[in-house]
Amino acid sequence: MAAAAEALESAIRQHLDEVERLLSPLIQSLRQRLTEAGRQTAHSSIDLDRWPRLRDELVAMLQDSNAASEPLFKENEALIQAVMGDGFAAFARAMRACDFSEALEQLLQQADTPHDTGQPEK
Repeated sequence: MAAAAEALESAIRQHLDEVERLLSPLIQSLRQRLTEAGRQTAHSSIDLDRWPRLRDELVAMLQDSNAASEPLFKENEALIQAVMGDGFAAFARAMRACDFSEALEQLLQQADTPHDTGQPEK
């Protein structure tokens, strides 16, 4: 009986490995599409017109090393990420570490660089 159980388990594992191998590209493609769709949905609900005022507010607070910049960052994280694109990670890391001078530097570097927000230009 044990030998039959081992043979059955071995057969199942072989087929599972094959199924996993065949499904892996499909799963990766679906993950990528879901990520892209999520970004587009998130971007479509973001009011980009708020960015210039928010940016000025963050710059002023960060120049003063004002700790109130952290809740402002958290409340507007989706908008900031949409505008900053790939530069968001370094900015967010600095904000979470309360490294206001680094956050300011990252914000100023990214602020002059246009990023694709997934929305048509106005």
